[in-house]
Amino acid sequence: MLSALQSIAPIGWKGPLLLTTVGSAILVGLAFWCDPWLKKHLGTTALLLILCCSYGYGAGVKVNALLDQSTPRKYRVIVTGKNVSHGKSTSYHLNLAPWGPNVNGQNLMVSYSQYAAVKTGDTVCMLLRSGALRVAWSELGRCDDAVT
Repeated sequence: MLSALQSIAPIGWKGPLLLTTVGSAILVGLAFWCDPWLKKHLGTTALLLILCCSYGYGAGVKVNALLDQSTPRKYRVIVTGKNVSHGKSTSYHLNLAPWGPNVNGQNLMVSYSQYAAVKTGDTVCMLLRSGALRVAWSELGRCDDAVT
């Protein structure tokens, strides 16, 4: 899931929620079908369904992006701030001005190299794609011939 979050930013919440639900249901459904023990322990199966949500989300978002053949729409976006989150791991975030479907701006998790390469006030480019599973998503991209 963290890998998906770092490179792929789904747009909205309904599509990712559907991917999470379907992905985790498929994972647990296959386990339920293959393992007779789970059929006797429905409480464990329900707990497994909840625990598999992050895997369902990550798998769904990755499949949606990897199979996407759409032409990206490019947007030039101003970096309004940067921040680092510390916990069990360190994550790097860029705060972006409003752009395209993100009318309130966006807090984008990026790799350290992407974080270090830009400063507040710089312009970056966001690529907006429609998604193979029709869940729109964006990623940080190159700025050649971008629109605003």
